[in-house]
Amino acid sequence: MFNFRPSRFAETGDPWFRIGTFDIGSAGIVSLVVLVSMFVRAAEGIGGPFGRLLPYIGPSVRAGEIWRMLTWWIPNEPSLWTVITAVMIYLFGTQLEAALGGKERMGSYLAILILTPPVLAQLIDLTGVSGTPTPLIVGIPASLLSSALFYSYIAHIPNAQFFFGIPGWVIGAVFFVIRLLQVIEIRNTALIILVIMALICTLLTAKAFGLAEELDFIPDLRGGKGASGAAASPTPKRARRPRRGRKGGADLSVVPGPPVDNGVDDFDQMGIDEILDQVNAFGMESLSSDQKRKLKEYSKRKKK
Repeated sequence: MFNFRPSRFAETGDPWFRIGTFDIGSAGIVSLVVLVSMFVRAAEGIGGPFGRLLPYIGPSVRAGEIWRMLTWWIPNEPSLWTVITAVMIYLFGTQLEAALGGKERMGSYLAILILTPPVLAQLIDLTGVSGTPTPLIVGIPASLLSSALFYSYIAHIPNAQFFFGIPGWVIGAVFFVIRLLQVIEIRNTALIILVIMALICTLLTAKAFGLAEELDFIPDLRGGKGASGAAASPTPKRARRPRRGRKGGADLSVVPGPPVDNGVDDFDQMGIDEILDQVNAFGMESLSSDQKRKLKEYSKRKKK
């Protein structure tokens, strides 16, 4: 089963503030806003200003109400699914925030994820694919944001195991197919295109932020060589020390040979950092047999 460890999930390393033992970074603030929105929505009732002015409405945006592009995810109806959505945003968001290196980068990442659906909806409306304006998800719009964070997480650690040892990428594929079948059922061509394009943009954004280095099939918008190229690696390589001549000076005439294989760099390329992150988050039982083998070999080399 899914091995949840709150003390691990609650750590970002760079929070804006803390509530008890929980770090509240950029993802934590988004999660809190989703929870608070239920109470505000219930207090004002149906048709109140909170629920009327914040949702995404394509014609209203084109009429000048630009703020809806940023606030569409805020008004959520009071329900158990809203609570679950907020929890998912916090769980996966804090993990991504730690991987991205802090609250500022996570804030930028969330801003892109928030802007992507309404921008796509506007572009689809302008193409005239559908006779009616392209809607976003109503009821619990924040679920669209939580889905994007979940897809980003499994893109970062595609072999992370969840329920009954099922890999994360399988669960993500199932969720996406179900969402796609739901929009196909209502026969809205524009919404079908929106769901597909939103996933593509999420994966491209994850790759651009260095979260999907193992997925070579995703284009790298940074212009680097991808997961295996040094130009695209978010972690700088350690410079090798120059070889010394007989008099102690640097021998610049000698062309350096291949780096000495000490085992550490090889394991970095094999994803040992991601494996250790997965152990911290889900426990040893979440690892596949291949991941356990790599971790055991890494431990032996470290001891040597």
